[in-house]
Amino acid sequence: GSLTMKNCRVNGCYQNSDGIVHIDSGKGLFENCIFTGNSVYSSSAWGGAIRGGGNTSIIIKSSEISSNTGAHMGAGVYSDGRLEIYDSKITSNKAQRAAGIFSGGYYFYMENTEVSNNSATDKGYYKNAGGGVLIQNANKAVLKNCIFNNNTTGSYSSSSLSGIDNELQGGGAMVLKNTNVELNGCTFTSNNAGGGTTYGGAILIVSDTASRNTSLTTSNCYFGGDDSSKHNIGANNQQSDYYCMYYPDQASCGAIMVNGSQKDHKFSGTF
Repeated sequence: GSLTMKNCRVNGCYQNSDGIVHIDSGKGLFENCIFTGNSVYSSSAWGGAIRGGGNTSIIIKSSEISSNTGAHMGAGVYSDGRLEIYDSKITSNKAQRAAGIFSGGYYFYMENTEVSNNSATDKGYYKNAGGGVLIQNANKAVLKNCIFNNNTTGSYSSSSLSGIDNELQGGGAMVLKNTNVELNGCTFTSNNAGGGTTYGGAILIVSDTASRNTSLTTSNCYFGGDDSSKHNIGANNQQSDYYCMYYPDQASCGAIMVNGSQKDHKFSGTF
């Protein structure tokens, strides 16, 4: 089946299960829509405003998804399928992690979209990661001319977690896990991973096997430009736009390619 919503407003709705608008399979098109002030309050719920299942293709155009609250992940948008976002604003959403967008499907594309003021602030197991976006398990993810500003995670410290469980904390703007991502013409400013055992003010890169199966390629992207104590904060006072690791040795990065050259843990500027 398919669902099309155009020129619509969804405001102040409450749901005790996955997503205010939940599509299990098929296609969903949202164009010139506003989703604001909606809340999913079940502790086991996935997705806030829009939730797409594994057999869905979701397209969002010229829309605003703001000030939504999700209990677990993806307060703005949660998708386990194909997800495309164009000319939109994903702002001021809150969740335990992936506050703005969670993409867990095989393909993610986003263009000319602002992701700002989203926060993943709860503390605990598998929380506090990806203030703006969390992308995992995608064969391909492409982001073009997008703005990531003032997305945050809270500070977190724990000696009770180990391996990948402890390391998936941080990524003020974005977390990349087991996926291949291209960034073109994107801007990252004022994003903050709050400290403690949180990593990566702008981007946290995680691979959960020694094959380093997470890769990132950037072109004409800008990182930094303001208060580095907020934007670049990482654990152990390491100030880094990127923090990357893989489990089990937690020592090295996957491939971070900037204009054809592999980059180290930290850098700022235009690449």
